[in-house]
Amino acid sequence: MLRKHIAVILYFVKKTKKINSQHLLKQLFLVDPKLTPNELSKIFPKYKDFNKIENSYSLWTQNKTLARLTKNFGKHQKIMLLISGISAGGKDAVREKIQELKPGFLFKAVTATTREIRKNEKNKVDYYFYNEKKFLQEAKNNKFIEQTNFGGNLYGSPKRSFDDALLRSEPVVCSHVEMKDGWPGVENYFKNEYVGEKPFILKVFVIPNMKFSQYANEWLPKVRKDYIDRIGIAAKEISVAASNTDVILTNKILNSVSGSNSRQTSKSTPKPLKKQAQKLINLMLKIIVTTN
Repeated sequence: MLRKHIAVILYFVKKTKKINSQHLLKQLFLVDPKLTPNELSKIFPKYKDFNKIENSYSLWTQNKTLARLTKNFGKHQKIMLLISGISAGGKDAVREKIQELKPGFLFKAVTATTREIRKNEKNKVDYYFYNEKKFLQEAKNNKFIEQTNFGGNLYGSPKRSFDDALLRSEPVVCSHVEMKDGWPGVENYFKNEYVGEKPFILKVFVIPNMKFSQYANEWLPKVRKDYIDRIGIAAKEISVAASNTDVILTNKILNSVSGSNSRQTSKSTPKPLKKQAQKLINLMLKIIVTTN
């Protein structure tokens, strides 16, 4: 069993090109923590600062962050909810569950991409579908908050998408921009460029509540064809999330999924996610200004 485990470690490390990611993968596979703050603190000490929020279902934050949140209770018209997380951890499922539990509360900002439109997708609803020439021109003209290249396709967050979303009636605007470049980009935009009443920015990082080896060897390969590339990215994200996020949400995922490349949705997560999403809703409701 140990020999097999070491073979798995060497396989992933060999396939991961970046030296830093190789080192992180070795640590994560050898210690094999459950992906919760208390377990991850064995490798990354910053996670020791996180505690459960009101003994809730898997919502964690730091005392200093909780103090900042409390200070802002009832002071904001809008919240900019940034939900990121490791690949296939449940970002979409969390947002979808919030929308299901409280209709008219949250709107997802539309991002842009150069990938081909898929069946049942709609332009300006699921994505802004650009050709590469238009995307690059928009990027040159500083029209994106952040942009990235993944799998040969370009992705970006148009500033106009955030502006338009904040004019809507929903008090919460959600974006799935990546933690590394997206979160600083959003914060910089609202600090230095945005004209209007600034929203409160709440950053949430989602990780699946399972052993790292289970995530890397079983769950991720079931739902992502490019899992080799994504596992190295996930290791890096796990290593820095505690220093960047306001809230960590640990998401329990069912063992079985339909299809070899199915995208995780709220249908593939168990009932506890309802309580997690409701706790997150309750937290945001405290921040939003109440009108009589």
